[in-house]
Amino acid sequence: MKADASPIRRVLAGLGVEYQQGRTQYSARCPAHKDGNASLAVSVDDSGTVALHCHAGCSIDAVCSALGMTTADLFPGKVATKPKAKAATKPRAKIPKPATVEPLTADQWAEAEQAAKSLYGSGFTGLKLVAVYPYRLANGQVHGWRARFIDKAGEKHIKPFHRNGQEWVPREPKPPRAGKPLYRLPEVLAAEGVIVVVEGEKCADALAVLGVAATTSGAAKSAAKADWSPLAGRACVIWPDNDDPGEQYAADVAKILQELGCDVRIIDVDALGLDEIGADAVDWLDANPTATAADMLALPTVAPKESGVQLLRASDIQPKAIDWAWQGYLARRMLTLIAGNGGTGKTTLALSLAATISRGGKWPDGTTAPVGNVIIWSGEDAIAEVLVPRLREAGADMARIHFVGNGDQVFDPATDMPALEHAACRITDLALVIVDPIVSMVQGDSHKNAEVRRGLQPLLNLAADTGAAVVGITHYAKNTAGRSTAERVIGSVAFNAVARVTLATAMGSDGEGRIVRAKNNVGLTGDGFAYSIAVVDREIAGQRSQVSKIEWGRPLYGFADELLGQIESKRQPKDEAAEWLAAMLHGGPVASKELKVKADADGIAWRTVERAKEALDVVAVRQGEPGKRGAGAWTWKLPSNKAIKA
Repeated sequence: MKADASPIRRVLAGLGVEYQQGRTQYSARCPAHKDGNASLAVSVDDSGTVALHCHAGCSIDAVCSALGMTTADLFPGKVATKPKAKAATKPRAKIPKPATVEPLTADQWAEAEQAAKSLYGSGFTGLKLVAVYPYRLANGQVHGWRARFIDKAGEKHIKPFHRNGQEWVPREPKPPRAGKPLYRLPEVLAAEGVIVVVEGEKCADALAVLGVAATTSGAAKSAAKADWSPLAGRACVIWPDNDDPGEQYAADVAKILQELGCDVRIIDVDALGLDEIGADAVDWLDANPTATAADMLALPTVAPKESGVQLLRASDIQPKAIDWAWQGYLARRMLTLIAGNGGTGKTTLALSLAATISRGGKWPDGTTAPVGNVIIWSGEDAIAEVLVPRLREAGADMARIHFVGNGDQVFDPATDMPALEHAACRITDLALVIVDPIVSMVQGDSHKNAEVRRGLQPLLNLAADTGAAVVGITHYAKNTAGRSTAERVIGSVAFNAVARVTLATAMGSDGEGRIVRAKNNVGLTGDGFAYSIAVVDREIAGQRSQVSKIEWGRPLYGFADELLGQIESKRQPKDEAAEWLAAMLHGGPVASKELKVKADADGIAWRTVERAKEALDVVAVRQGEPGKRGAGAWTWKLPSNKAIKA
């Protein structure tokens, strides 16, 4: 063979494959492993550059080495143009030979552990050190460390630290220009075959014990900050944690690796039989203690989901009718609000809807409800003392009613929705989900449009995924009688905007309540039904108790605002302020300065709020700042026996 032969001729000669003029694709047995299936794909582009891909996972470097070539030999030698300068933001680091990398010494490990304990693990913090993880550059030099702690409740805490000269510093070091190095980088560079990407150092170490080449960039949101270029052209398998952040991490990593020319697959976590939210590689290994590296690499995988914007032709979309649980009032796969002042029976109304669906009973208009299961989350009423007696009184099939719990911890809709959605998808015939109050879905400021929409999205996803109708209960803001319902719902206008149907309630002085369609984006507005709240004496656990229930009345016809205005009376400012304040504090303490800003936004005089504070026995506590005497902000919180009347 001539020394100046083209790259494709040199490669094919080494593989024992005959060159054919005009042919651009070949297959051959891979010389980097024992291959009986011709798993090596060889292609050449118009410039003469050769591309190699081993379907068994061998790297390009390994194939070239087996052929007695380097990756530079894959490019035509006649190309004499000056190569383009690499981007300043993501330069590819020079990777040394793995043989130059030495393992860390016992003294280095011990020093790092002592530093982690000194920086984070004092008795004051209550954190116990479990492990330390070194992030090393390609040459083996330690770039920084991450320490894994557990607190007294068993929760994990990951803390970064590094050596800055002669002292240890409790933060991430400044990363190289190309990005933070991958975990176990020297080991990954020395490995042949498939690279497994996991979420978290603990998983990477556990797989490494099996002999699997595993790496990670750290936590779920760390992908964009890492330098993934050392994996360019490699075969990679991503093992996501079994939760939404894990799925997003896998998508982020897959996108980066595909841009680097990697062959990317994602482990199908749904096929692993691990139902626990957040289950990861360590959990799989615990469940399969005799597993080998071959077993792990044989796990089922799926291709990464395609990302990007898609344009759908309208003529290709099949129209669908609205799926009503209650025609005109309660749409499945959508959010419905029940709004009103305190004392209008909003919660009792929602429970009446739940009871009707659970037994397939009759709606107030005489139509029959679909039989289905119901999920209820309430942050304001006791389940055993209030909700269960009301449901029984309403005739509910209690076997179809499911209350949301979180073990010994308080369920927080703003953060625990992924777990709820996972559990809800297991319930067959789920027809209704009730969230009381809906403002609990918002982790941030409930007066900000973007934060409300972000907070409600998991609830909308739950509705879409399960096919259930979702009912959220909310309150009116102060001094809004006579205004449109969109202006009356407490918090951001996004609550009313996101809901497809809003059912407004009012209670007259004679005890007649009204529920009307104040908004309906998928049907008719106006009209409704009268109702009353009956209180009956029942014996519960050997004691006499009063239980409320809804008694439906006549149908109502007309515009929503007119029907409500006919029975609504002007309320005292202090009563409305008390309801507003209770709603603001339902989720826990709030800074008084923040309350003052929100009160002003809702048109409530601060002096009226202060009078409401006294009426509700609200507790004011100064949250001090460590090391600053007299510093800190005042916060308000409800006493444990206060709740919003519903």
